Amino acid sequence: MNSKNKEARYAFKMEWFDSQAQLVRDYLLYYYQVDDTIEMFDLKNKRTFLKRCTYPSVKLGDLFVGAQINVYARQLKVKEYGDDWTKNKLSTAQARTLVVVKPNAYNAIGSVIENLYSRGLQVSKLRMLRVSKGEAAGVFGQQADLASLSSGPLVAMEVVGEGTQAKVADFADQENMVYVSSPETGAQQCKQLLENPKVATTAQLDNCSVAVIRPHAVHQMGKIIDSILNNGFEISAMQMFNLDRQAADEFLEVYKGVSAEYNAMSESFTTGPSLAMEIRGENVVERLRDFCGPLDPEVARLVRPNSLRAEFGEDVVRNALHCTDLPEDGVVESEYFFSILQKVNAVAFNRQPVVSSYTGYNYK
Repeated sequence: MNSKNKEARYAFKMEWFDSQAQLVRDYLLYYYQVDDTIEMFDLKNKRTFLKRCTYPSVKLGDLFVGAQINVYARQLKVKEYGDDWTKNKLSTAQARTLVVVKPNAYNAIGSVIENLYSRGLQVSKLRMLRVSKGEAAGVFGQQADLASLSSGPLVAMEVVGEGTQAKVADFADQENMVYVSSPETGAQQCKQLLENPKVATTAQLDNCSVAVIRPHAVHQMGKIIDSILNNGFEISAMQMFNLDRQAADEFLEVYKGVSAEYNAMSESFTTGPSLAMEIRGENVVERLRDFCGPLDPEVARLVRPNSLRAEFGEDVVRNALHCTDLPEDGVVESEYFFSILQKVNAVAFNRQPVVSSYTGYNYK
């Protein structure tokens, strides 16, 4: 960038999978910090794809390597920095670190996440999983506490931000509850645990309900997880997903033609990452539905002031989270996120086209 140009223009190489053409299309996205505007350039056709415009849902903090954003219904992935100036400016501040909440700290998952956000860090990927001692050694090295890491479900997170190790040390206790990667190994360890489709899910796929924290409330997920655990529920699986419109439509198909907010709800799921959770417990679907509260947060604040939507919801569409409505749908919704989308992600990981087999609440 010309040093005489006082306007900071950040550049990012983006990719979009065109499902109709079964092609990956490459773009260069520019972000202008002076007025929070963006523009896009089609690299193959060498022409402007999107003229400079305001796009409020995309912020500079959303643009880091590996992130996914939604621009006019296109779900774009940040492949790499677009120029050396951007890389030099952002690479340190956007360093990726693996943070793992060990099995012995299951009840502290929410508080660990909340502490990360309160210190200016961002969770870009998250997955609950189990690893054997051999798998743990392959990721963390023989010198790690392999017995602890393989003793039960752990929560692995890719954390974006500067100085993660020092910031985690600032709040983590001395009970060996949290693992933090070094700057040199963070990106590779994140890939091994969070992008590898061979890592098995912890989902039980029976006697369960599902809660999905919507993108607008993901930064509050630590508090929401704490509330769920503190109210007698078990979280047996969780993972962050970036839903495209097709996936969001499939998941919400039961509301099509029933809810006036269907299109808006589906679109809201494509604006950023969501956190899906399989939740278990006695009479879990009804209890969780009551705990989430009415769909409209304004109503929730009147009739169920202690519910999740009353505390974290904004309006009927941005109401913090989705939860299973009917007992017979708990397994169906869990299968969608923790079985079907796992297969979709595995195919996408290998760059193969995929057709989802999910058919709403008639899935068999």
